[in-house]
Amino acid sequence: MNVSRRKLLQVLPVAVAVPLTSDLGAQAPVSADAELEGARQYLRVGAQVVRQVALPMATEPASRFIPRN
Repeated sequence: MNVSRRKLLQVLPVAVAVPLTSDLGAQAPVSADAELEGARQYLRVGAQVVRQVALPMATEPASRFIPRN
């Protein structure tokens, strides 16, 4: 399966936004610890979504930055 960078960038914001919209209804004050744990969970879910996309190595070719004088 060939996935271009543009296609990946089209899918990613939608996949990451889904967990955000699920808990917009209740806005109760939360402690700092609960907020931190929520942020960690958000990152875990985002990482799981990214892992589900099969991205071949040829999509982003290896490159080296060589400064010119």
